[in-house]
Amino acid sequence: MATATKTVSARLPESLLREASSLRPGTKVSEMMLEAFATWVNRIRRQHEDDLVRHALASTPDDQKKQERELVELAGRSSLRALERVDG
Repeated sequence: MATATKTVSARLPESLLREASSLRPGTKVSEMMLEAFATWVNRIRRQHEDDLVRHALASTPDDQKKQERELVELAGRSSLRALERVDG
């Protein structure tokens, strides 16, 4: 599948670019910008998902919240056991 791209420009302080270059020598600025933007989008997406869950929970009856909390705790323990088996 072809990926659509769009060229954008941004003004960045030289000090920020120098710091980024010193932390990741040999990395192109365009690669740094793409990684930073992707990280930002993922963070915003997670915040949006969290907001949706909080909104849904605000209108959920207390007994249903309790049941869901118990299911989440059981799922978490099950996941931990699976990881322990994998890690040995």
